[in-house]
Amino acid sequence: MYSSDLWFAYLCECVIRQVLQTSRIRCPGCTNGLKSAVLHLHEQQSLLDKMRILYEEVRGSILPTLPQLYLQFREHLAHSDNAAKDEECYIDSGRQFLIFMSADAIYFGRYLDEFVDGLVNEAFQVKRKKSVNLQSRKRAKTVPLKAPRETNL
Repeated sequence: MYSSDLWFAYLCECVIRQVLQTSRIRCPGCTNGLKSAVLHLHEQQSLLDKMRILYEEVRGSILPTLPQLYLQFREHLAHSDNAAKDEECYIDSGRQFLIFMSADAIYFGRYLDEFVDGLVNEAFQVKRKKSVNLQSRKRAKTVPLKAPRETNL
């Protein structure tokens, strides 16, 4: 009943994006505001090298977020008539997948292809739109109102 291919592809993309973000955050060239790409460590390393260095750490940060990741991607996954069971099965399979995978297995595993890329990135676009809307609401609440001008006639 459960087909985990799309779920695993989504998790792979989550890992890749987190690896790229972490490598940029830790790049001495980025932290020092340098302009030349030659001076940026994240530009010099391949994606595979970055994944080999950061996979264990990134996996550790993603594992606790599996329930949230499932909620963001569940519309693309096969379901039964028991939503709680679906969530439990996908979260458990995702946990096992991330625990048993390695950086090389994710990189060379071909979990992502042209079709899956569209679905996965659609889920990230929805996530980004929701976070932008939440941020703009927070800003709108914190913007002080200006007192009306008094006019002397």
